[in-house]
Amino acid sequence: MHSALLLLFGVASNVEIASREDCEVMLAAAGWSEIGWGRVPPRRLFYPELDIAPGKIYTYRCNWAALGVAAPRIGGENSRTGFYFSRPTYAVDRLSATIETTTFVAPHFLKSDRCEVKKSGERWRLVRCRAIFIT
Repeated sequence: MHSALLLLFGVASNVEIASREDCEVMLAAAGWSEIGWGRVPPRRLFYPELDIAPGKIYTYRCNWAALGVAAPRIGGENSRTGFYFSRPTYAVDRLSATIETTTFVAPHFLKSDRCEVKKSGERWRLVRCRAIFIT
């Protein structure tokens, strides 16, 4: 909805929408395993929008059905559990990428991992995730 309002009022240049490949990288990194995302939505709420620069938003508006997963439930400002992903960073050859995934349970638990994925044929596969921090 937020992105739709931005488009309506003519500030679409402030919104960067994830590509299908970005969505595939995100799901390969943690969507299938740790978060438990598959044919049913994850237990935790998803936060699809990130502030990536002053006045600039990056959003995961993925076609979930085409990616073979259930649409996630979206978190709000009063949600106590959730997860979100950074924008993927691709290698020059675009055959590997890194992405950060963060899960939280308010008010005290926050865990962030940096995951590496590699393209194998047409699919992205998880190589490894390493903890950045846990509170």
